[in-house]
Amino acid sequence: GGHPLDQSGAVDRAPRRGRAGIGGGGGRRGAGWHVGVRSLYCAPMDSTEAVVIFSSFLKLTGEIEVMAPLRLSDVVNRRADFLDVRNVSLEPLASSYPVVSHVEPSALVAKASIVFVAPVRDQAPEEGRRRPLLVEKVIRRVAISTDAFSLLCEVFLEPRLGLRETIERNLDDFIPVRNLSAVWVPALAREPVSVQRPFALLQPRRILSFAEREDVVS
Repeated sequence: GGHPLDQSGAVDRAPRRGRAGIGGGGGRRGAGWHVGVRSLYCAPMDSTEAVVIFSSFLKLTGEIEVMAPLRLSDVVNRRADFLDVRNVSLEPLASSYPVVSHVEPSALVAKASIVFVAPVRDQAPEEGRRRPLLVEKVIRRVAISTDAFSLLCEVFLEPRLGLRETIERNLDDFIPVRNLSAVWVPALAREPVSVQRPFALLQPRRILSFAEREDVVS
């Protein structure tokens, strides 16, 4: 029994770092997180961020240019229909299918086809040097379904807003989530294909349904 997310067979797994999430530091107050409503920090990043991008049936790995003090979310949420990705390789999520392409020096990826994008690095990208934002966020656990994935994750919401209101404010902005666990639905009848990432950016237009659960306070 249990949710399929609890099954083994992960093909893209990264270890979690406790409940630190974006703030790091295991939830210590000095690390920028507080119990309940928490202060959200974000950090300048290296000029190139290695990422993994998931569509409904393909996984793409490559690099996106992220110049400080921008974050990965700033680049992904630019008002453009395509992402410029370097050193791109494609592979199918189903192991029974052949490799789609060799490594390409660069490619444009249609944002409308992306389900979610995540840094390759194990830690969340906001760890390290931080610059505080004057915003308070509540962290809420949600269950999300797309046409190809069933996901559990934690989202950052303003205290008086739900996920629906947050999405409807701007359907074109990818949503930052942490502690993402996803299963690829087409593979459930065979060997499970699952993904676990400490941080990801989720495409709201690919959401089929969602259900908000409890707030995360620890």
